Amino acid sequence: PYDFDYGYGWIYNDEEYDCGGSLEAVSTGWGGQQDWQDVVFELDDYVGDEVIIRFAFGSDPAYSTPDDPTLTGFQIDNIEVVGSEGQIVFADNADDLVNMTPQNGLEFAWEQVFYDYGDFTRPGGGGWAVYQPGDPFNGNGQLDISNYAGSDVRVRFTGRMDDNEDGGNGSGLFIDDVHIWKVEINEAPMVQNVIVTPGDATVQVNWDMPPGGSYDNDDVAFDDGTFEDAIFMQSGTSVMGEYFDMPFGVEAVVANKVYVFGDDQLSGPTTVYGYDVVGGVPLVGSTYQTDITTVAGQWTELDLGWSFLGDFVLAIEVTMTIGISVDADNSPSTNSWANLGGWEPWYDIAMGYGLTDGEFGIRANVTTTGGMTPTFNVYRSADGGPFNVMFNGQGISENEYNDNMVQNGLEYCYGITAVYGEDESDMTEPVCGVPEPNTIYEIAHDDGTSETSTNVGANNLLAVRFTPNNYPVNIYSARIFSVGTSTGVAFLNIWDDDGEDGMPGTPLLENIAMNLNPGWNEQSVYDFNVTLEEGSFYIGYQEMPATPAIGVDADSPADDSFVDLGLGFGWENFGTYFDGALMVRAEVDSANAVVGIHDENKEIPGSFGLSQNFPNPFNPYTTIKLDIAEASINDLSVYNMLGEKVLTIVDRYLNPGSYEFGVNAGDLPSGMYFYRLTARGQDGSIVYNVSRKLLLIK
Repeated sequence: PYDFDYGYGWIYNDEEYDCGGSLEAVSTGWGGQQDWQDVVFELDDYVGDEVIIRFAFGSDPAYSTPDDPTLTGFQIDNIEVVGSEGQIVFADNADDLVNMTPQNGLEFAWEQVFYDYGDFTRPGGGGWAVYQPGDPFNGNGQLDISNYAGSDVRVRFTGRMDDNEDGGNGSGLFIDDVHIWKVEINEAPMVQNVIVTPGDATVQVNWDMPPGGSYDNDDVAFDDGTFEDAIFMQSGTSVMGEYFDMPFGVEAVVANKVYVFGDDQLSGPTTVYGYDVVGGVPLVGSTYQTDITTVAGQWTELDLGWSFLGDFVLAIEVTMTIGISVDADNSPSTNSWANLGGWEPWYDIAMGYGLTDGEFGIRANVTTTGGMTPTFNVYRSADGGPFNVMFNGQGISENEYNDNMVQNGLEYCYGITAVYGEDESDMTEPVCGVPEPNTIYEIAHDDGTSETSTNVGANNLLAVRFTPNNYPVNIYSARIFSVGTSTGVAFLNIWDDDGEDGMPGTPLLENIAMNLNPGWNEQSVYDFNVTLEEGSFYIGYQEMPATPAIGVDADSPADDSFVDLGLGFGWENFGTYFDGALMVRAEVDSANAVVGIHDENKEIPGSFGLSQNFPNPFNPYTTIKLDIAEASINDLSVYNMLGEKVLTIVDRYLNPGSYEFGVNAGDLPSGMYFYRLTARGQDGSIVYNVSRKLLLIK
């Protein structure tokens, strides 16, 4: 609609291209929709020279073909160069006279990937620096040129300077060691939602089955059929829908039908779209679309017959009056996507803007051709070591794995891959767990809630007393509840109760640095083999200047809480200064304790006896039963095949009765052992001496 004599904004706003500038004629032109017309350019200034003639097209963003389909572009025909005598020097009519070389205009169209500034705050501003994805000030921040995959490309770097030396000119623009690399994407679907459940000398691993097999006129849904909310627009429109991931290896996919659930207040006529998916992301443009009218509180069924390459998205247009139903009970959502200027998972949008997350009310009826059912490989890392595939976890068909080759107290992490023929997916993020014996129990004097908190001061001590139910026990772990937002360190200690008046006395474990974060903090002491044969023990710590406050349960008594405030009084009951219990807990392992004894008033065994351990083989816990016919000193121990004692189960006086002892062989290697019961009478003579074999398999 206009002609112009200069195009100031075409070339970097250079004043020389502006009106009156030395280069204003370079960017003259005209605009508007017109029929063919003859245009004459004077070339007198170039007589005798070899020249290149270029026709440039500048597009005004106010006018575009999508807005006006009659705007078809810039066309040139019947080019003639005529001499001063009227003779034709050069001609091309694109029909019978073809002397020009037609080339794709993209040969000369440079795409700006990014731009940056050369001041000292930017990468390379003060010297050589690696300029990598994420560094650009603007533009293609990830330096991603995937759109040119398979093409021959040229890369150029341009530099410009302003019209003054206010900031200095520097020494120039230097480029070296340009790297272009290919990112390979593993298209085999990954396993999702790995759950690790540790038990006693076992770990169970479960995961969701990825898409596999095939569909034959099957309905596919990700909602539970009830919808607690709906999403609509405050202004404008958007497209929202469900991502239907198809079985890996399918050759053809047909969406036979779509089902859309109408919201009670936001239903009516709208459009349903179908999108192909490439690289896990829906394409910008829809492959199909058709009209649909949703009905309040009902499923609307619509026949489609749409063919897709693989994964696809079915979506509807969402407006100010048409909403999409949300099953909020299925949050976090995994298959809901939205296009509000670009496709994104709905979960990310919902979390970013505080909106209701869940699966959208769109279902599909699908038929596929081809497809593969996966098997799985289980990888395990033991106690921080490398991941290795489990010998009995290769090529399994179920989405469950039970690991019985574990040792209690150690952390095991698992990663799962899906295998489709010769294609193996990427491994899942590790999920970890620590198996613990079922002989472990917790001793606590608080109810789990802290009404207040306190500090005892730098270098001062606090402790909580614990009394096990039976003996002997191994102290398994300590738990401490910290209050506030800060973190800090304290030095964990465990004491026997052999101090004055049963106060903390002999240290059983000293000065273990423990990082304390808000909430419960657990410190394993299993590997220190702290064993208590009788009485009570204390767990506490020495406070440091930055140690956070410890929680105090004001609803529980302070009977077992103690402090040493460095005032010269030694250990004092915490209740002297504060109402409530210090929030420290203990876990103990009673595997080696006497777990059962018959009432002495019942029939006393008529003879000594040593039963076969059960279970056998075992890993690493088993139980041994014995009968004691008379009061005696009894030694029940485990020996290796060389006759060396490797474990003492009990070595003390026992009254007549029947006993069961738990055995923890976690520190022993796999192999054959034997256990022996030796009973000595009051005079020291041996009255019973029997051994049996047991088999430990890890």
